[in-house]
Order: sequence, then C-alpha cells, then structure tokens
Amino acid sequence: SKANYNLKSDVLRTIGKTIINYKKDYQILSSDMIYDRKTKKISSKKETTLKDNDGNIYIVIANDHQMTHFNHIFKI
Repeated sequence: SKANYNLKSDVLRTIGKTIINYKKDYQILSSDMIYDRKTKKISSKKETTLKDNDGNIYIVIANDHQMTHFNHIFKI
C-alpha cells in the first residue's frame, strides 16, 4: 500500500491494503483509508475489520457512496 499526506489539509490517505494498530488495543484492517488529523476521524468507503484485544471482531461493510467513520467505536 501507499500513503499520501497533504500538509495543507492535514489529511493522510492510504491507497491499497491498510493495517492500523491503535494503542495496542485495536487493529483496523481495510483499504483506501483517510485520517483527518484536524477532526481526528478515520474513515473508509471499503469493507473494514476491527479487532480488539478481547477477541471481538467487528466487520463494517461500507459502499463506495458512503464513508464509514470509526471514531464512534473507540476514542481517538
């Protein structure tokens, strides 16, 4: 995967498969993700899997017309 960071808008975009390990508590597996550092929002239009340390697995199915935001699931 590749990542592009826009300094002006303070937004990081990934292209392709993306894995985010958050505070050793969560793992986010998706593709084509967006992280807006100003609003602290992580989002994607692709199917995303969230795993936590308790063994819970959440699969979020999105579509190309609507962005799914993940900060309501855990505090960033």
